[in-house]
Amino acid sequence: MKEVPTSETSICDLLLLDVCPLGLGIEDIHGQMHTLIRRNTTIPTRTQFYSLFTNAYAYQTTATIRIFEGEHNHTKHNSLLGEFSLSGLTSNYAAQTLEISIRMDIDANGILRVDAEEARSGAKASFTVTPNGQQSTIII
Repeated sequence: MKEVPTSETSICDLLLLDVCPLGLGIEDIHGQMHTLIRRNTTIPTRTQFYSLFTNAYAYQTTATIRIFEGEHNHTKHNSLLGEFSLSGLTSNYAAQTLEISIRMDIDANGILRVDAEEARSGAKASFTVTPNGQQSTIII
């Protein structure tokens, strides 16, 4: 660090980074947390679409996506930020699985946006959480 002398005190060159203080993720059907944005990730940040999620049962036409903040593997020990539904999914048979893709963005103002889409049916939805806790859902 380089010190810059002033009349009263010295100030060091300092770089401050805004980071996500806790992990952000999605809950699966078993109550497990799948972390998409890890703790101490600098913001703004954007994840790629993760196709890790599928349907829970046959003939499912709606999927509920629950967003959590925390570090525990079980979502019951983490904080629920919100949830939204991805509806209009193709009715699938027992042998068929859906591929639900999830992406998370945090912008420079700390606004979290979660996008979900299912490729076969073309269903899309998004959910937004602002730093003051306001939530909004957009179904496309």
